[in-house]
Parts: sequence; C-alpha cells; structure tokens
Amino acid sequence: LTVGTHKAAKSYVTVESSTDFAATMSEILEAAGEGWSVRAVKQLLPGGVTNTCEVQSTRINKADGLAALCKEIGVPMENVWAFGDDANDARMLSEVGWGVRMANHLPGLAGVGNDVTSRTNQEEGIAYYLEEHLLCDDPAG
Repeated sequence: LTVGTHKAAKSYVTVESSTDFAATMSEILEAAGEGWSVRAVKQLLPGGVTNTCEVQSTRINKADGLAALCKEIGVPMENVWAFGDDANDARMLSEVGWGVRMANHLPGLAGVGNDVTSRTNQEEGIAYYLEEHLLCDDPAG
C-alpha cells in the first residue's frame, strides 16, 4: 500500500459515512489489489471506531522481519521471546523460542505460542510478564 512516497505493510481505514461497510471493505480490497487482506476492526481505540478496517499485506509477516533481524545480529530465533494479541502474530509466536499471547488476545490466536500473560496490553501485560519471568529465580515462572 503506497501512501504518498511511503509504503506500508499495514494500514487502517475508517469510512464513517458507509452504510454498508461489508461492501465498502470489498471495494477497498479490490482497490488494494493482489497481496492484501482486509478485515473489520472492532476496537482499534478504546471505545471502538465504527466502520474501520485493517488493510494488511499478505506478503509480509512479522516472523520474517524478526528472523531477518535475528540473522543480522546473530541471535538464534530460539533465544527470542515475542508477544502478540492478534491472528497476524500467530506465525511469529510459533517460530520464536518463547511465544506469549496477551491476555486480551483475539480468538484467532487461541492456543498459539507457549504461554499467555495475566494482564492485557492496556494493563502493561508485557512489563508484568517480563518482571514475573525474567526477574525471578525460575525463568519458567
């Protein structure tokens, strides 16, 4: 998706005036073209935003970016911890050494990874998880 001179792997689109958002999303998908997915977003911001969808590249995955970074800096993927809350995090959480779902993860991520935080993103779940698991004597918890 190109916006001006910038390229993005993911973007959000809100069309407040749409009276048939499913049809609007189909139009957005057609305009985006091959290699893109479009899905409705129920709660992008606290309180929600109506008629909002996520437009995301199907060719780019967080796991690929993380693997490339790890290769560049010489860190094996099995030594990496990653956190996620959405279905687009599934591959990343499966391919790292320790994948952790956020407490508020979407249903599409159920059962993926090695563990789940006790708190949500908004409750600083990652910080509490790292404190509980890295600053204790037993890294397994």
